Amino acid sequence: MNSQYPSTFIQKYPTKLAFLIDCANGLNSFGLSTRFIDNFPSNSDIFLFYPNNEPEMNRRLKRIESSNHGVFFFPTSEYGITCNLAFLLGQINDKYNAFILITNYQPAYEDLCHQLLNNNEQLKNHIQIRFFEHIHEFEQFLKEMTRLQNDNKTNRKMVISYSRKHLFHSCPFETKDESTILYRLGEFLHHLDTEHTDVHYDYCMECQKLSENPNIDDIHALEEHVHDKHWQANGFHVNIRSS
Repeated sequence: MNSQYPSTFIQKYPTKLAFLIDCANGLNSFGLSTRFIDNFPSNSDIFLFYPNNEPEMNRRLKRIESSNHGVFFFPTSEYGITCNLAFLLGQINDKYNAFILITNYQPAYEDLCHQLLNNNEQLKNHIQIRFFEHIHEFEQFLKEMTRLQNDNKTNRKMVISYSRKHLFHSCPFETKDESTILYRLGEFLHHLDTEHTDVHYDYCMECQKLSENPNIDDIHALEEHVHDKHWQANGFHVNIRSS
């Protein structure tokens, strides 16, 4: 079985990505089509897991074709997706350089990722689990991942801008060889706090002031402030400076 992975489409790329997508729980599969597949990075293969008791989903997904990516189909029982996804990941973990699991969070996946990291240290910072409520969020993620694959990062950006149209960013202090993980705003700030303690950042004095207070009125004020001044306006601008 392993001989067909990676696909011939991506053999020429030194870095190869694998997207393992749970079409029942990780993503609304109605948005997946042959045209949408073109959004995936050119160096990626796509693995689709879906329940075989939904004929409409089966027909729709089977119509997907690609002349640039390997697209592999795994129909299974609704409750067998987790086992099948985990089994395949165990089979191909040495065939690709990075793995993106699109699925609802389950402890079993966390355990599997930890096991893979223990067996292959090169996968550190190259496995991530993602869930998307809307297909346009997934599309943003794919565009940022493509941008990362094409980015040599000779210059580090000192201002990272998050908005409704730009929900994900890679870490400016890590190359694509060091990490393929993309971060939402909160994840990115936590990453800086834990992995890059020698840098400082600020993003909004009003946000920081309101978030420091546990008062319920301040929490509501923070929610309103974030909605009105950031997501409905100019987003968040994280200013980074070295110590």
